[in-house]
Amino acid sequence: MPTETKPAFDADKIVAALDKLAATPNESRVGLKERLKEPRIYEAIQKAKAQKRTIAEIADAMNAAGIEIKAGTLGLYLREIENEMKGASDDKSGSKSKADKPRKAAATAEAKPTAATEKPDVKPADSGKPDGGKKLTQAPNMGGAFNQNDL
Repeated sequence: MPTETKPAFDADKIVAALDKLAATPNESRVGLKERLKEPRIYEAIQKAKAQKRTIAEIADAMNAAGIEIKAGTLGLYLREIENEMKGASDDKSGSKSKADKPRKAAATAEAKPTAATEKPDVKPADSGKPDGGKKLTQAPNMGGAFNQNDL
């Protein structure tokens, strides 16, 4: 039996094939949110919003044009797109990230006394009944829906 030889690994050939693939977008995989980002569509939506049209009215107009979308989904996508645009326009919005904020525990650690200096709250043992309830020696009831002893 003749042995088959594998072709040599050619990085340039692989890169060229991937570049060719990337040059043509796969239209079937482009989502509605990405299509709403197209400048003409986004500007038309903003123009309709400027004319005091509701998201439901805009969604109805899009449905009439053949693009199926619910008003809630359209509103969500528009908010996400606006947040992305706002984040891209100013990289530092002035708000601190979680890593930059001091932790609450560190700020209040100095104000609280340490556990070694505090006295633990110890209640004197009374007649075996916590807060006037059942005796501590009584077994818990783990059974049925109704027990005469629980009354």
